[in-house]
Amino acid sequence: MSNTRNGLHTWAALTLAMLLGVFVSLAFASEGRGQTPESMVDESPGRPPHVAGELIVSFAPDASSRDKDAAIERVRARTTKRIGELETRLVSFPEIKNERVRENREQALERQRQALERLPIVESVDYNYLRRKSLTPNDPYFRSAPQYGLTKPGFPRAWDRVRGKSIRVAVLDSGIQAGHPEFRGRIAVQRDFVADDATAEDPDGHGTHVAGTIGASTGNGTGVASGAFASSLVIGKFIGADGSGTVANEIDAIVWAVNNGSHVINMSFGAPGYVQAEQDAVTYAANKGVVTVAAAGNANSNVPEYPAAYPNVVSVAATDSSDRRASFSNYGSSVDVAAPGVNIMSTVPGGYARYSGTSMATPHVSSLAALLRNQGKTRATIISRMQSTAVDLGAAGKDPYYGAGRIDAARAVLN
Repeated sequence: MSNTRNGLHTWAALTLAMLLGVFVSLAFASEGRGQTPESMVDESPGRPPHVAGELIVSFAPDASSRDKDAAIERVRARTTKRIGELETRLVSFPEIKNERVRENREQALERQRQALERLPIVESVDYNYLRRKSLTPNDPYFRSAPQYGLTKPGFPRAWDRVRGKSIRVAVLDSGIQAGHPEFRGRIAVQRDFVADDATAEDPDGHGTHVAGTIGASTGNGTGVASGAFASSLVIGKFIGADGSGTVANEIDAIVWAVNNGSHVINMSFGAPGYVQAEQDAVTYAANKGVVTVAAAGNANSNVPEYPAAYPNVVSVAATDSSDRRASFSNYGSSVDVAAPGVNIMSTVPGGYARYSGTSMATPHVSSLAALLRNQGKTRATIISRMQSTAVDLGAAGKDPYYGAGRIDAARAVLN
């Protein structure tokens, strides 16, 4: 190693020691060490729900492993997850997690966040926010019925040209019922980031429903059709049985999906709370030519939800069978396109059901992206084509409620 490099490490270590030397020690109420509340989730005014005692830290690309370890050890934290491609770590603070009083946990975690943020080797420090499925469930409806979500945008006409063959679509969600008849031979690879397992079984049904809209077997005389039925599914489970998942696991799943050959990534989830490392993950996907598609949210609000609000993500609003905006659909400047998301029938564990939500709109857009990728189009062309061929709804041109309009698969593929 050169003298210059040794000098740099010495300077970094000294700077680190000086900065950390002035950190305030954690001060906890005497009433209580022990387990935190059962969910280990904290929330305070102006700060969305996040995992108690955890931070997501992104380091400068030239930071050494030694300096990263030193920074984390000095604040009495430990690394629980590493995402090397993004120079990002999930760090946990055992003392904070063991504090029983929420206010004390929140104050202590914010002190440590600010302390880490001041270090020259650190680029960003964010809370490990929760992302929730963007679903508004309706009563189940089993067996076949008209699927306007496919017919309204003209998918059957698009299938005359392409069907998604050789394209991989990642569904990052609550997993999948791999044994469902509609998914025989449809799954390329799967991973459970909640339990760290090689299979991604779905205890919730949300992921199975989303995956069915994209890749359920079609033309088999039973159940439902799907938008890109010749594609292969890449299933990354990061949402648990309670309908939520951590940003740290989501980031891990995004990078994994990209590295496993996904051409499109469907993200039917979201929540407020910007995280730099999460944006870095979708940028990583974009730089690899991957189209990322996410639900705008179901709060009938213009409060940005992530990952949909990031620049490199296609944000999807929901419409009904009459091309009206769904009453629950979020709106705002980040909305790119709209798609059917009310009373959408698809697969669920053990059968079929109708669900509503921007979660249900999103896989229609992912399906179209897969068809366009099947035509050999690049990421940038796919996104611009979905917008330029959309059916303009609401105010003329791009608007906060529909974006460029409701997608039109037939026009996008055939024209």
